[in-house]
Amino acid sequence: MDKAEVNEMLQCCFGQSGYGALFQIRPTDAGNGDHICVSTPYIYPDGTVMDLYFRAEGDSILITDRGDFDFWVHSALAGVRFPSDIDERIASVCSSFGVEFHLGGFSARCGPSDSLAHVIAHVTQALMQAACWLNSFTYVSTSAFREATPTVG
Repeated sequence: MDKAEVNEMLQCCFGQSGYGALFQIRPTDAGNGDHICVSTPYIYPDGTVMDLYFRAEGDSILITDRGDFDFWVHSALAGVRFPSDIDERIASVCSSFGVEFHLGGFSARCGPSDSLAHVIAHVTQALMQAACWLNSFTYVSTSAFREATPTVG
């Protein structure tokens, strides 16, 4: 399988699903190397669009965020304190969707007998769940706010 075949499969997948207009395949010369970049309709909690990258690997397709999740965590959630077992928790989220988490990136492989739409859904679900969980650490509970606020009068 080569890049042109992957692009054709993506066009077919998005066209058949009826959601094709929501997924934007970027031009192949946009500096993505051997990956095809697709902007998805999914967003991180701060509104950043989730992009996925597709690459042929033998007879399968690698679907990855190429570390965009890690970049989002360090830019959007800078200064937020997370639990020490953060990597294990994110890996647990990924394993429930059949997605790998390695070096801050999410990825999955779509084999010849797999549904490309399902694998895309699993990767984006894992990304959204992990992002929402991490984003929850940015909120202060109302009881903590009440305790820290001086009373007037």
